Amino acid sequence: MIVRKRANNGDFLEVHADIEVEFTADSGSSTIIPLSQEWNAVGIQVSGGLDSALLLYLTTKAIQQENLDIEIQPISVFIPTKVKNIASTEAIIDKVRNLTGATFIRDGLVFDMPLEETTTHDGKKDTFFVNMIRDLFHSGTIDFEFNGNTKNPPAEVRVGWKNDEHRQKNRDNASSIYTTPHSASPHYNMDKADIINLYLKHKIFEDIVPYTCSCDENIDVVHEFELNVPCGSCWWCEERRYGFETNDVEDIAPILSYQEYLKVPSNRPGE
Repeated sequence: MIVRKRANNGDFLEVHADIEVEFTADSGSSTIIPLSQEWNAVGIQVSGGLDSALLLYLTTKAIQQENLDIEIQPISVFIPTKVKNIASTEAIIDKVRNLTGATFIRDGLVFDMPLEETTTHDGKKDTFFVNMIRDLFHSGTIDFEFNGNTKNPPAEVRVGWKNDEHRQKNRDNASSIYTTPHSASPHYNMDKADIINLYLKHKIFEDIVPYTCSCDENIDVVHEFELNVPCGSCWWCEERRYGFETNDVEDIAPILSYQEYLKVPSNRPGE
């Protein structure tokens, strides 16, 4: 075990890991991948966005670098209030397998969040995720869990962004990647500019970026105004744009018109 600070808290905790592999961006910030020889499998929440796709790739490379016998269990949640993933998480998983030659990436587990559990003001959405990960631990499916949360862009960059006052403020500044003794946010010291920088440094920009979508506009708004997807104006689209512009590169993921978007399969369980 290693002793580390808990994210957004001055407390120390014993983390159920014994190795940390760092991937450093040009800014000096690093994605830190904790690993352990005792693990059978690490679960990674793969949403279809830039951050989790990169995390899947870097975790795979870290396991190969350390020559560890650890499987990766991708975990995806389809949320009925969100837009459909333009590029399915399955496509991202397959692409990372092909790029790395890894045979230890399992097929993704897909969970469908009930509409009544998507609310945030009463904590139901957070509770769904907590219970989902807890059940995976209790069943022995995973030994540790990663999510792709990143640090928010600087305040001066976010001026004028839609709903910035409702952003996840815990992501403004984190003192550690560790949220519990058995879970981590390896990108927590990185903002979106650093994420794009690592895509470029590892020469996977053109391979993975086209499969990703960061838009988090509510599905009812998309339908009411017949928006393109990604919408290009929600907080998450602004954050994504910041990452590309800071690195002076264009976003090469597709933009679908509303009518094109309606034809995209949702890939939800049971459909």
